[in-house]
Amino acid sequence: MHVCVLSVPVSSIGYVFLIHPPLSFNQTQYGYFRGVHEACSAVALLLAIPLFTKRLRLSDTGLLLLGLISCMLGEVILGFSATPSLVYVGTYKSFCGISGLYC
Repeated sequence: MHVCVLSVPVSSIGYVFLIHPPLSFNQTQYGYFRGVHEACSAVALLLAIPLFTKRLRLSDTGLLLLGLISCMLGEVILGFSATPSLVYVGTYKSFCGISGLYC
């Protein structure tokens, strides 16, 4: 079971949020942020899904719920970020690759 969500509006809003104060990311910093976010999603997709399905016997619905909760947690942390380091903490907490979602 895969869920696909169009990410263009979320990315546009995230870009606008990150380029304005208090964060004031430039294009290079935003590129690094997107790269780290994509890498975390890929790691979660490659490692977490087999771990949760085979070792913990989590169903597809459980994976979806876990992915949604982690995605929401990452977005909340990003929304309250006042420093660039906290933006990356939100990325690490958001393992959206678990459910096939894209935050």
